[in-house]
Amino acid sequence: IRHASKPKHIKKHLEWINECIKDSIRDGIDIWKRRNEFYPSLLFCQSVRQQLYKIYQSHVILNRIKRSLSELQKYCENWVTGGFEPENITGKPRMESKPTLQQYGKERTFVCPDGKQRKFSWHLSLSYTWRLYFYPLENEKKIIISVTPPKFDMFYKGKDVSLDIQAVDNSKWNYLNGNMAS
Repeated sequence: IRHASKPKHIKKHLEWINECIKDSIRDGIDIWKRRNEFYPSLLFCQSVRQQLYKIYQSHVILNRIKRSLSELQKYCENWVTGGFEPENITGKPRMESKPTLQQYGKERTFVCPDGKQRKFSWHLSLSYTWRLYFYPLENEKKIIISVTPPKFDMFYKGKDVSLDIQAVDNSKWNYLNGNMAS
């Protein structure tokens, strides 16, 4: 049982206390509003705000975003000298392939907090389709963050989208007509 009846106990449990506080993040809005408090070494592109504001409390991706941001923050805290070393990040970061960057470079280019446009190639996979893109700033020992919603480009390459849904049986639940009682 963890307790803190003396100041030395707080020091002993500080990492755990900080994790509990981070666990208090309720949703994407909370991440955005408290980003400087929890992730001081991470610089967020303004476009991240609109993505995070769509992440509600029970959204499946919320804990993955929090975990990935914490991994990147921890990396930055330990990044004292030298260049960017992705193998020291626990979330298995990857770079986009050259063909992907050639084809989708525009979609991977974000306006950064300093006003510059940069092409982000490093990312952490949050799910099969969500990506947390990041750009390491080696001189400052900080990381710029951008989040992309599901990668529809991996499923669809055209311009016009048409969705055709058809019921395939007459079961009790029909998604087109709602719940049909028998």
